[in-house]
Amino acid sequence: MSSPTATERDLDAVPVVHFDVGDAADLNVEAPSHAFVVARYHGEPLGTIRVRAIGGTVTRRLVLDALDDDEALTRRIAVHREHEAGYQHDECRRFRLAGAPPSIAVVIPTRNRAPSLRRCLTSLAEVEYANFRVVVVDNRSTDPSVTAAVVEEFDGVLDVQMIEEARPGASRARNTGARAVDAEIVAFCDDDVLVDPMWLNAIAYRFEAEPEAECVTGLVAPGELQTPAQILFEEYGGFGKGSLPRSFDLGEHADPSPLFPWTAGRFGSGNNVAYRRSTLLDIGGYDELLGPGTPTHAGEDLDVFLRLVLGGYRIAYEPSALVSHFHRRTMDELSSQLREYGTGLSAMLCLRAWSEPKVAVSMARRFGSGARLLLSPNSERNSNRTRAFPRELASAELKGFAGGPLALLRARRRSASPAGGIATRVRTHLAQPMFRNAWALVLNTGITGVLGVAYWAVAARLYSASAVGAAAAMVAAMSVLSGVAQLNLISGLPRFLPAAGRLSRRLVLFTYGVTATLAVVVAVAFVAINRSTGIGGRFLDGSPPLAVWFVVAVAAWTIFTLQDSVLSGLRAAVWVPIENGLFGLLKIGLAVVLVNIAPGNGLFASWTIPVLCSLVPINLLLFNRLLPAQGDRATRPSMRPLVRRMAALSAGDYPGSLAYLASITAMPILVARMVGLEQAAYFYTAWMLATSADLVLSAIAISATVEGAHDLRSFSTTVGKAVRLYAMVLVPLVAALVFGARLVLGIFGHGYQASATGLLQLVALSLPARAVVHLALASCRIDGRPRAIFLIHLASGVGVLGGAFVLLSPMGIVGVGVAYLVSQSALAVVLVPSLRRRSKQDARTVEAAVDLALIPVLP
Repeated sequence: MSSPTATERDLDAVPVVHFDVGDAADLNVEAPSHAFVVARYHGEPLGTIRVRAIGGTVTRRLVLDALDDDEALTRRIAVHREHEAGYQHDECRRFRLAGAPPSIAVVIPTRNRAPSLRRCLTSLAEVEYANFRVVVVDNRSTDPSVTAAVVEEFDGVLDVQMIEEARPGASRARNTGARAVDAEIVAFCDDDVLVDPMWLNAIAYRFEAEPEAECVTGLVAPGELQTPAQILFEEYGGFGKGSLPRSFDLGEHADPSPLFPWTAGRFGSGNNVAYRRSTLLDIGGYDELLGPGTPTHAGEDLDVFLRLVLGGYRIAYEPSALVSHFHRRTMDELSSQLREYGTGLSAMLCLRAWSEPKVAVSMARRFGSGARLLLSPNSERNSNRTRAFPRELASAELKGFAGGPLALLRARRRSASPAGGIATRVRTHLAQPMFRNAWALVLNTGITGVLGVAYWAVAARLYSASAVGAAAAMVAAMSVLSGVAQLNLISGLPRFLPAAGRLSRRLVLFTYGVTATLAVVVAVAFVAINRSTGIGGRFLDGSPPLAVWFVVAVAAWTIFTLQDSVLSGLRAAVWVPIENGLFGLLKIGLAVVLVNIAPGNGLFASWTIPVLCSLVPINLLLFNRLLPAQGDRATRPSMRPLVRRMAALSAGDYPGSLAYLASITAMPILVARMVGLEQAAYFYTAWMLATSADLVLSAIAISATVEGAHDLRSFSTTVGKAVRLYAMVLVPLVAALVFGARLVLGIFGHGYQASATGLLQLVALSLPARAVVHLALASCRIDGRPRAIFLIHLASGVGVLGGAFVLLSPMGIVGVGVAYLVSQSALAVVLVPSLRRRSKQDARTVEAAVDLALIPVLP
């Protein structure tokens, strides 16, 4: 039966029916004019056909009659029946691979379409194929965490991960996905499709049966035909390419059409295609000037097909590889879609012509045939359109076609424009959470350092030396005691918060409670010891209110520093420099205000009052906005396993970090004892500058820890981003410290410049090695390896302190720089191979390894 006559009823809803020829079940479907039938044989998709209704109903008999009248489907059914002979029904499927199933990665680009993505992933969860994984590429969604939440719903159901591509464009997203996986075959579908359970089986079978094929495309059927726009899109041609398997190349499988191979739309659709990954990468992947998210809007899939065929490769069309696509529902959306298709086609042809002169000559020879295909109402392209097909839709594609060359020029200009390019690159760079958080933490380090120097400069001018000394001692004691009480959870929270999901709020409250309680205990103990022994300078003597205030300040400072880690773990580190910037400005202002009110303890009050003030707004932000957003991200059943894992990691991280911190803080004491107080003063200035630079590297490692914890299987991608950040930071930082050391130290005086320049330069040269150490520590935290963390910290601290002890006497303070450079470089050399192995580790084994590693040693 042919297509029904065009009437107004043709635009009524059309049922989409899946009919199995091998199933004897009856069929009775209401249909105003016709039904769209997806024919199957014992589950395997065969093709599609329209079946006209009689009396408003489509029956089994009508479908069988229609199938008998369709030559292509009749041939396919005959082949299947012949194949079925000698097999039981559950064994008769054609997709029986001779060898092991090749690994397949399914890449899905998406942007702001969580419901569609959820529906697509639900269908992928039903796929029968044995060896596949899914990679969702979020392409500049307004809130990537929404996409991540959808992906995490399928944790344990699918081998699925999300990665981000912040540069706009579906082509970029597809290329990012293809590069991020190591499967033999990479398959692409869009987030608005449902895949058939046998989709990947059919793709793998066709690749095995036709080893010359480097690309396999599949059948795209409508998921629904409920609106006039959806029905008209099918009349326009839809995505279907017929019911017969075909192959395309420049040899024996050349299409007889005079336009071949320029009618690349015959080969398949970009929302249902698979490539041998190595071939796709060899031809350069998708051209990023084309496709959704660029001024050209479309054409990227046709461009890849064309380059494959012109390059001597073969494309195979396999109608049994079925997906169902949900077409755009409104006429405005359809009109825009057709216009974009025209723009993309024209832009693609121009791009090929400009790129390859020989191709331009071939295209020119086919200009007349191409014009007839587009414009003639009797052409193969247009002849199936009924009188009901609106003229404005027919003209939309032509209007878009006319604008393709200009769109391509805009795409090129946007890509190459220095001003626009830089601005776009900055925006897209910062749109990625890891980069955004890392730069926020780096900025926070700079703001904190500058405002810290300004604060003490103001204090030195307004307050007496004794008041400044007492305040400095109290702040230092408060920081040390708080560091002890934090149990190094400043590193643990960024690791575990991303996976805590709806337990995030309880985890933060638990952490606050434990560390604040411990802070009060150690602060009270310190006050008691200080009053009895005078350790720390008796700065709390004779003032019980001050002692109480000091205890409260230690607890508040503990939470104050931990909340920065909470913000980092929630990918909200942009608030950290804002918080600390306001804190720095407020404490400077209070120092000025309190100088006449409390000349003795005004400085300590000016430091601690802003701490208490900041706790309220930041934690309101955390508990009312940021932490509730974590509620849908995971479903851990209880707190106990999470706390035990944190405790297990802290068992190595905490003592290790204390060991390294002790070596850094003990170094000025060692210098003073071995080479004198004057050299210790020169040393301390350069040492503080160097350790501040190290904090910048630590900030990037924290961001890498957060991203790695969000997806344990994407460590290689996380490492790549971290290395990129380190390269961006280290080159100017090392250059500034090496070549500007004399200038910077000259600010403090000639003695500092003469004695400490070599030290600062040597420590600056060790920063690349320190970046490797920080990245290795991030890897160990992600994987839950407390012993490795402890050993790295210990080796780092012992190497620096031990080397300095040996070299200080013969070389002076420059010997500390030599010790630092040698010890950190040697440690980096040891750690690089393990980082490489970890980056190449089979993603499917990572989560199991992490769970084993994090089994706590505590009961």
